[in-house]
Amino acid sequence: MRKAALFFVILALAGQVSAGPPGGIDDASYAQTLKKYVNERGQVNYIALKRDHAGLDKFIQEISVVSPANAPQVFPTRDEQLAYWINAYNASILKIVMEHYPVKSITRIGLIPFSAFYLEHVVLGGTSLTLNALETGILRSEFHDPRIHFAINCASRSCPPLSRHVYRAATLDPQLNSAARNFVNDNLNVTLDEGQHRIVLSRIFKWYAGDFESAVPPRAHQEPTVLDYLQPYLTPQRKVVLSHLKGAVVSYHSYDWSLNSQ
Repeated sequence: MRKAALFFVILALAGQVSAGPPGGIDDASYAQTLKKYVNERGQVNYIALKRDHAGLDKFIQEISVVSPANAPQVFPTRDEQLAYWINAYNASILKIVMEHYPVKSITRIGLIPFSAFYLEHVVLGGTSLTLNALETGILRSEFHDPRIHFAINCASRSCPPLSRHVYRAATLDPQLNSAARNFVNDNLNVTLDEGQHRIVLSRIFKWYAGDFESAVPPRAHQEPTVLDYLQPYLTPQRKVVLSHLKGAVVSYHSYDWSLNSQ
């Protein structure tokens, strides 16, 4: 009898999952949270969010139950899966920081620096995993799209800004392209200095150089570089400037881990 009852419970849950909205989950509450508490620069009003986090909690509950890993039939396309994991990463960090606010940096959460990424666990589709496992083991390892680095947000000033819009399968490609263009054309992230004949890049391009270089189409007798990856996303004016900087030494900006608060 117990086995039979359990069987019907599983069937009922499966029915609830398959009957869900496009993309597998209802992200309306998360979309409203982003619109209310994130500004155009990607800065978060954590004070207000801490007072009113029911919408974020609702979305966290949704993704804790269903994911592409435990319900692949709900996320049949690559874009649906990738959009889910990006939103899950950003929403999870938002919740972790909100719960520890007024912490001044995500690196100060926990007894060890950067514990939030390696020791804090989030539940996605019934599976507990760390933020680092989500980024490295799923987002980077399964999708091999460097634009992910411009879409996920680590709640810090030097991070790509948190989007005010939910990532969705129907618009994912233009959303990722927009995030890439916005990041690489910000002089704080890609500094092209003709006067000093130097190029200074965000440390993201140093930490994940292999991801960017592997996405560059191969050319005979020439090793791909991060600068090659940047080319398609630069404005025409910045492409011209970059062409004048051939042979320039590339260095990297220091990374500002202070909180992305308003």
